[in-house]
Amino acid sequence: MIAIMFNGRLKTTVIEAKGLQHTSFQTRHQMAESLKPVPLNPYITTDVDNLTIERTSTKAKTHDPTWNETFTTDLLRNAEEAGFTVFHDATIPPDEFVANCKISLSELIEKEEQPIHDLWIDLEPTGKLHVKIELQWATQEEQAQPIRQFKEKVPIIMA
Repeated sequence: MIAIMFNGRLKTTVIEAKGLQHTSFQTRHQMAESLKPVPLNPYITTDVDNLTIERTSTKAKTHDPTWNETFTTDLLRNAEEAGFTVFHDATIPPDEFVANCKISLSELIEKEEQPIHDLWIDLEPTGKLHVKIELQWATQEEQAQPIRQFKEKVPIIMA
């Protein structure tokens, strides 16, 4: 099967997550007698081909957060997959990884009979994520535009 690359804008709505759990690394200092679940302050970062695009707001003390936040990317070229990573907003940085998942854009393209894909995705290692994804194909005119290239800034040296 040939993977179809996506050229266009990705409109993503992060709706909610269910069953989020701390990783064993996060609970390593928790006493065995204290089996009370440690509250999460989750947020989600979205990425396309491992390039971070957006971040949701943080929800306080919940394992089943609701966001209903929508993000639209700039024009993408040859995109293959969208990723979602859940983090716990830690009091002292760095924030802690909770779970993640990836979605193949070519699989969504094959199901193009639906303009908006309403999905529940299994997170690794635990939990589920509810998202809506809309693929907005680039026009021929947009695809003909040159790809923006980012250049490293040259420091200005004052004499």
